[in-house]
Amino acid sequence: MNGSWIRCRRPVPAPRLRLCAFAYAGGGATVFHHWAEAFGPEVEVVAVQLPGRQERLREPALRRTSPIIHHLAAELDQLPPAPLALLGVSFGGALVWELAARLVDRGQEPRLFLLASRSPALAPRPPLLHPRSDADFLDALIEQYGVSLEMLRDRQLWEIAGPSLRADIEAMETRPIALAPLPLSATLLVGSDDPGRGDHGKAAWSTALSGELEELVLPGGHFFVETARARVLAEVGSRLGS
Repeated sequence: MNGSWIRCRRPVPAPRLRLCAFAYAGGGATVFHHWAEAFGPEVEVVAVQLPGRQERLREPALRRTSPIIHHLAAELDQLPPAPLALLGVSFGGALVWELAARLVDRGQEPRLFLLASRSPALAPRPPLLHPRSDADFLDALIEQYGVSLEMLRDRQLWEIAGPSLRADIEAMETRPIALAPLPLSATLLVGSDDPGRGDHGKAAWSTALSGELEELVLPGGHFFVETARARVLAEVGSRLGS
């Protein structure tokens, strides 16, 4: 079950729950490659694959969130009906909130999992990153998000990964600001050593979501979804009933 926008390694004929997962800026569906094995057989995991990366590398990356949500919602509508949970990591959290807003307008109430995700009620932190030169852009990302991005200083790797990373950051910095909270609940996972953790927790998200908010602090920096993967899967799985 693979369309242009979603990937599913283990389709479930009649899932009790479908988890739709969104990666961090520059990331792709492979971030969630082995997640299905961590949950029960009745949970279906679908991962979002945006243009401009991996097997969609030849397609131009999108620089605004609106067309991403439009195309993704249309493809999700083609899947067999199932209760839906949405999970987003960093930039993926911004996409989760926008998709959730569209689903709420349709009368749906997806459960949200937001990992290292800045509240959409907060304006982008100036100065903006996306208009900068490549060198300044990368320096600012490394300072803001951590040394795990140092590998992108390799010119060949930057030529492959840089355009989608820059496009995602631009989309995040130009996204709509949440003017009213959605009536949804969420589990917020925050990195203990993440410099931006103050923007990722209950205090920040309480103006974007009016349901029950649960905040969990996990060891690691901004990319704890990679460094503390087993703990992330355990926490998410327990709340999915797996």
